[in-house]
Amino acid sequence: VADWFSWQGTETQASFAGFYAPTGYLVAVVEVFSVVLFACAVAAEYVGTIFERLLASSNLARSDSEKAQELWATLIERLPIPGLLIDPTSLRIVACSDSARTFLHVGEASPEGLNLFEVARFSFIDLVQEMIAGAVGTATLTALHVADEVRLAQVRVLQVVHKKRRLSLLTLEDVTEAFCLKSAWDTAEAAALVIDALGHVRAFNKPTAALFSSVKIGVNAEQLLSQLVAGLPWWESGLTRRRKMHIEIDSRVYEVTSTEIALPGEAQRLYSVSLLPVARA
Repeated sequence: VADWFSWQGTETQASFAGFYAPTGYLVAVVEVFSVVLFACAVAAEYVGTIFERLLASSNLARSDSEKAQELWATLIERLPIPGLLIDPTSLRIVACSDSARTFLHVGEASPEGLNLFEVARFSFIDLVQEMIAGAVGTATLTALHVADEVRLAQVRVLQVVHKKRRLSLLTLEDVTEAFCLKSAWDTAEAAALVIDALGHVRAFNKPTAALFSSVKIGVNAEQLLSQLVAGLPWWESGLTRRRKMHIEIDSRVYEVTSTEIALPGEAQRLYSVSLLPVARA
C-alpha cells in the first residue's frame, strides 16, 4: 500500500511539472501581439474615418432637409391658388397660403391651429373630410360660405409629408364665375356654340344639344350643318368680324349671329355663334 501511494504521488507531481519556454518563443509571442495590436489600431483608425464621413454626410443631409422644409413651407405660403396644409387626424390647419387668407376672408388673424371647418364652412363636410382622411381626389363643385357669400370651388386634396408628418394639402379653385356663366349660357333661349378656325366645336350649351343631336366637343361644324352663306361656311363671320344671317333647319328659320373672337398672340380666331329661332308671321 505504501508503494502504491508512493507511485500515485510521483505521477501527480509529474502531471503538474513546470513549463519553461525558451527566450525565442517569448520574443515571437510579443512580436505577434504587437502586430495584432498595430492591425487593430489601423482598423480602428479606418473605421473612425468612415464614421466621421458618415456623420458629415448625415449632418449635410439634415441641413439640406431643413432647407427643403423651409422651401416647402415658403412654397405653400406663396401658392398662387388658395392652399391649406391640414393635419388629417385633428383637421387643424398647419399652414396657409396668402391667397387662401384672401379667398377665405381671414383678415389679420392667423388660421394656423384652427379647425378647417371653422375657417372654411363647406356645404358637404363629409365629402371633404373623406378626401382629407386619405382618399386623394377632386370634388369638381363644392359650395362653401365665405363671409356672407356662397362661393363655388373645385377642391383638390393631395397627401404630402411635411416635417416628417403625413399631411393633406387642400387647394381651392374658385369656379363661381365660370359656373354662373355656364348656367346663364345653358338657360338662354338661343343655341350657342364656340367654333375654332378649323371648324371644330369647342363649347356649346344645352339648347345646342337639343337642336343638333350629334353635337359634341371636337366634332366638325360641317357635320352639324353643311351649308354655305354668301360663299362662306355658316359659322364664319366674314370680313366684318360679325354678321347675321338666316338659316333654315328642319323647316324652321333661325337667325344666326357669328362673332369673331381674337386669341392673344395668335392669327387664328374663334367664332361665337348663336342660333335664335325666328317667329313665323
